Amino acid sequence: MKKAVKVLAALIITLCSMTSVWAKDKDLYASAPKEVRERIAAADKFIADKQYGSANGALGADDSEYIILKRTELVTRYFVYSLMHQIFVIKNLDPDEDLMELRKMASYGSETQTYAMTYWDPVDVITGYAEEHGMSPALQLALGHYYYDTLMHYGNNWLESTRAMIRKSSENFDAAFKAGFYDKSYLDEYAELLINKQDYKTACSVLEKSVSLVSDDARAWFNYAVAALYAEKLDTAVTAAKNAIKYKDPDPDYDLDAYLLLIDIYKQKNDTTNVNKTIQQAKKAYPDKALPLLYEGHEYNTNGNTEKATECFVKAYQLDDSDSVLKRAIDSYYMYKMIDPAISFCEQCIEFKADDGNKRSMLWYMIFQLYLSNGDRTAAEDAITKAEQSLAEATDAAYARQTFKEVRESFDFD
Repeated sequence: MKKAVKVLAALIITLCSMTSVWAKDKDLYASAPKEVRERIAAADKFIADKQYGSANGALGADDSEYIILKRTELVTRYFVYSLMHQIFVIKNLDPDEDLMELRKMASYGSETQTYAMTYWDPVDVITGYAEEHGMSPALQLALGHYYYDTLMHYGNNWLESTRAMIRKSSENFDAAFKAGFYDKSYLDEYAELLINKQDYKTACSVLEKSVSLVSDDARAWFNYAVAALYAEKLDTAVTAAKNAIKYKDPDPDYDLDAYLLLIDIYKQKNDTTNVNKTIQQAKKAYPDKALPLLYEGHEYNTNGNTEKATECFVKAYQLDDSDSVLKRAIDSYYMYKMIDPAISFCEQCIEFKADDGNKRSMLWYMIFQLYLSNGDRTAAEDAITKAEQSLAEATDAAYARQTFKEVRESFDFD
């Protein structure tokens, strides 16, 4: 499951519907006829062994809504190559083969022609079956997933518009959800779609079901916190963000974002005590990351303590000297019109970038802009001159030199 969004803002209360940690995911195929369940079970064994072509064969004919749902999952989740999500390469992998690597190779055209391709259009199959047997929640779930997955892979480059795919995916997911036919993976997809549609209230309902089925999924809790934040259910958002931290996403960036989200939620609640407490927790959990220091520095700026803010920002830039970190620090000063402290921050960073002409040039360029915003043209001209001088030691600086030249001309600097 992907993380829905990165946000900043809101919450704290215990979910009244929290379920036992022993809750289990749903079995979508429990009501299928025995013979169909046996075919699906055989396919699942092949999938576990990465024998996707054999799994497709084990499913047999599309003579059941459950088989169609399973095959839709198979072709969309385990394809090597997809042409408009209607023609698929589904193969058995060798022990040393990785599906994602094969997919990358196929997308660059180096492997596609060596594989047999199968035409299987889920929309045609599903609608054809429904015309004869009637539409069902299983078929609606398959359509919801298919349009969602197509949207993720093709965006606005598919056969239908993005708006149409969002509408069809949402309508079919909603019908299956209201019928109670879903498992956790499909709930998470539907929730991501809803968050991106900004239907946060419904997303909360869907994610509440998701975490009740599997209670230790950090990303589901993170998305729940996002949805609750924007739905203005701030207490629920705090609880969800705390659970995202508790269950610790295996990807450190996702896990760190859970701390930052909780900070933003507390800021929305004007809970300064817990803002600062959570910042310290994030710093302790990720001492080598710049973001907690940026958050801490901004809090100091908010309270007018520019000396402490600068100390945090300098440490952050020492950990990560990317332009994005630099910009976030400058933006924090600029938000409160703290021009002199911002200049001081840049000058301190220049001191430990003595051997990096590229970085020094960028820092002097920032100082140039700050002086200019303060109306000090003389100091601004001196700063742009030092930015140019730093480029003498820089690599690949042609673009920057041209930019500085244009800056000089636009301000009539000599």
